[in-house]
Amino acid sequence: MFGLRFIKAQPTDYVIQFRDGRPMREGAGLSMFYFAPTSSLVVIPTASVNEPFMFAEVTADYQDVTIQGQVTYRIVDPRSTVVLLNFSLNAKGRYASDDPEKLSQRVINQVQVAMRAKIQSTPLKDVLGAGEDWVEEVR
Repeated sequence: MFGLRFIKAQPTDYVIQFRDGRPMREGAGLSMFYFAPTSSLVVIPTASVNEPFMFAEVTADYQDVTIQGQVTYRIVDPRSTVVLLNFSLNAKGRYASDDPEKLSQRVINQVQVAMRAKIQSTPLKDVLGAGEDWVEEVR
């Protein structure tokens, strides 16, 4: 009514209220009233996310291999994430862009790039036994 709205965030969500391009309030799990016509809300999930992946690569001796795994990540610096990705909410309380959904794929792409360089320079025999060592390098 008259532009006054209420938001109650989960403890794993970091909320930033912007007014005139400046952060006014921020914190994890905020509950607050805000004036919608002059405020923008950004909600960054800070809980751990698990994403499975599978991709095909070619070894140094031109053998096809399939890499399977799971990557777990968590946003630890919400303020720097806001600068890189759009986590703002629209009038219906949903994300205004698809950046939050793209984040998992971006992380998986980084894992694939890190693994590709190692796999393409290693023969198949060595790739098959190098799993744990490469996990530490990718981490």
